[in-house]
Amino acid sequence: MPMASIAKVVTALLVLQEHPVGEGEAGPEIAYTGADVDIYWDMVAQNGSVAPVVAGSSLSLVESLEAMMLPSGNNYSISLANWAFGSVDAYVDRANAWLAEQGLAQTRIADSSGLSLANVSTAADLVRLGGIALRDPVLADIVATQSVEIPELGTIENTNGLLGTHGVDGIKTGTTDDAANLLFSADVAVDDEQVTLVGVVLGGETHAAVRGAVAALVDSIGPGFRTVDALESGRPLAAYATPWGQTATARATEGVSVLVWSDTAVDVAVEADPLHLADAGDEVGTATVTAGGEVVTVPLELDASLDDPGTWWRLTNPGGLDEGAAAVQPSPRPTPSG
Repeated sequence: MPMASIAKVVTALLVLQEHPVGEGEAGPEIAYTGADVDIYWDMVAQNGSVAPVVAGSSLSLVESLEAMMLPSGNNYSISLANWAFGSVDAYVDRANAWLAEQGLAQTRIADSSGLSLANVSTAADLVRLGGIALRDPVLADIVATQSVEIPELGTIENTNGLLGTHGVDGIKTGTTDDAANLLFSADVAVDDEQVTLVGVVLGGETHAAVRGAVAALVDSIGPGFRTVDALESGRPLAAYATPWGQTATARATEGVSVLVWSDTAVDVAVEADPLHLADAGDEVGTATVTAGGEVVTVPLELDASLDDPGTWWRLTNPGGLDEGAAAVQPSPRPTPSG
């Protein structure tokens, strides 16, 4: 579906890739000329969203990105593409190559602004794009900003009316002649942790309807999270017994708690080494906790030594070792609780 100005997320990411900015820094200065004013009026003529620009002014890269992302200034997306890549066409080529590199196979970029209906994507691709955007601290900070004062431009307001409510802290609105879109992120408190949700609504009737749907969705998702104590520290997970009467237990060296949503399955798989001589404290295997896409591996530690039986036992038990009378016995699989 047409993603409209959500396409500016790609523009911002690639401009920052071309001209990296450290967290808390403003980036290089960009001079704006009469050509940028012409771009402004061209966007006005096409009924596109714009942000003010002044010939002869100079803005930092971060200020320029704020002018593009917050009010969805189409003119700044074009000016930034020209500045960073030489032309919008060169930017489009680089953007589509980058999308392929990221595995976003259902997303196509036709311009830097999202004005063209040929800028299309799917909900699944856009959720992944939102996750990529939040990993850039500069862009994550910009999309969470409700308004900013830029001396040359005045006060710039964010078009995302959900910011600061229901935990929403980003990312980008999009508007076509027929629909309203919102790529959003929201922080939800779960126990002592913060969970960041990324989602998207495409093709809403109005932005008010989209805001209501997203608010209800975020509020309904939060209570579905829970913490599961998948593994306790010191839990016995495998037992060893030798033919000469020694025993030892392999125990988890640490506990594992995982945050899951709804009925996400939590599995604990144990792999213990075959029986061999070992000292107390030796690592003899692993326990792997899997919950959705999260995988945590914990070493197993022997709680007692397994020593050589000595010459006398060997003489009095001919063939005792060859019979393989001893073997590792996994303990019953632990049942996660929580």
